[in-house]
Parts: sequence; structure tokens; C-alpha cells
Amino acid sequence: MVPNKELEALTASMHFSRCGPLEPDPDPLGVLAETKAGLDKVIRERAFLLWEQAGRPDGRADEFWYLAQYRQWCERAYALWEREGCPEGKADEHWWRTLNFERS
Repeated sequence: MVPNKELEALTASMHFSRCGPLEPDPDPLGVLAETKAGLDKVIRERAFLLWEQAGRPDGRADEFWYLAQYRQWCERAYALWEREGCPEGKADEHWWRTLNFERS
């Protein structure tokens, strides 16, 4: 919280976690347009669904989180590869680009 008398002195700058200006991404699948916060939400929801489908086992939260994360990254890599015209022999490159970006 900032006192009202200090509001006029505040400045702000915008941080682009996905780099570039804020504008719609023409990604038909939507997975390339996700922000990191949005990606975490999708992974959390997917992990919960996977956990429920497995019968809600105790003590395996990390396993379902990493599985959901892996699947989401695969979808993102595939969407990137598809968006770039499905170049033959480049699927691994798109996977590593996605992985490196998400881990940064």
C-alpha cells in the first residue's frame, strides 16, 4: 500500500515475461499465448485432474505436477513447430527451445 500523497511520485515500467509487446497471438491452440502465471494455472489444473483420474493417491503430488508440466510443454513445442510450418527434422529443436524458455 502506498499513501495517497506519494502516488504522484510513483513511476511504473512494464515487464514482458514472454518478451515483446502485449498483443494477441495468432496461435489457434492458445498454448503459445499463455503467460507464465497462466501456464502455472493450467499445469495446476491438469495435475489435479490427473491426480483425480488416478484415484487421488496420497504422497504423489510432485509426480502429477511434473507429468502435467511435461504434457503442457509438449503441446507448446508442437504448437510452435506447427506454427512454423511443420519443418521436417526440426521437432527436437522446437522441444529444446520450449524447454529452455520455460526453465528460464
